[in-house]
Amino acid sequence: MASRPSKNLLLQKATERRHIELFLELAGLPARTEFGDRPDCVLVFPGGRIGLEHRELCDQRLLAHGPHLQRFRESARGELEARGLDVRVQVQFPALSTYFLEHPRRVAPLAREIADLAAAAVAPAVVGEDGLRALGIEGPVRVVVQRSGEGPSVQTQSGPADFEAEGAHRLFEAVRSKEAKLSAYACEVSRVWLLLVTGESAAQPAAGIENLHIESRFDRVFVLDARDRRLLCVAAG
Repeated sequence: MASRPSKNLLLQKATERRHIELFLELAGLPARTEFGDRPDCVLVFPGGRIGLEHRELCDQRLLAHGPHLQRFRESARGELEARGLDVRVQVQFPALSTYFLEHPRRVAPLAREIADLAAAAVAPAVVGEDGLRALGIEGPVRVVVQRSGEGPSVQTQSGPADFEAEGAHRLFEAVRSKEAKLSAYACEVSRVWLLLVTGESAAQPAAGIENLHIESRFDRVFVLDARDRRLLCVAAG
């Protein structure tokens, strides 16, 4: 008996289908779709078949860091409650930080350190990188403590990043990674296109791709900004 696909795989396939349908809508292509694997989809036109590979332009490390940040927020909020503090605390990490991936055991200790800082601060208060270093607090670069009146809360954010350089690097990396699998496509198609999707989360910045033009072994490479419903062609053979 064949095993049932996992929930993650079903979600991945549903997302893939949604992106490809949006791509066809924005491109104005009246194609019939055959979903499968290698390539992810075949676009069937009256005059031929075109393979379409799909990939999301995400920073896997940023995505993996998300659950750690959530645990930190929950832990820090619990520490504030334990101290009877009615404050809002904003903890800022460096741009594109994945601090807890390198230091997973720092989640609970850092939460206690932030709560101790909030307890000693006279709100509203801002503690910068030098002040945090003087207190022996490693990881964040800025902590803001404000009065709440609605119970304790903790927010996390990252500093500004060079999303243009980051977006371009991620795009080149995705194209080269997909090109390495071109020879494994099983179905007969006349051409193969690549659809890269961005813009749906903080780990998918859309900046830095508007003016890109690259060389690729794919016949065409498209970038779909799913949030703003924009479609760009960055490579055309």
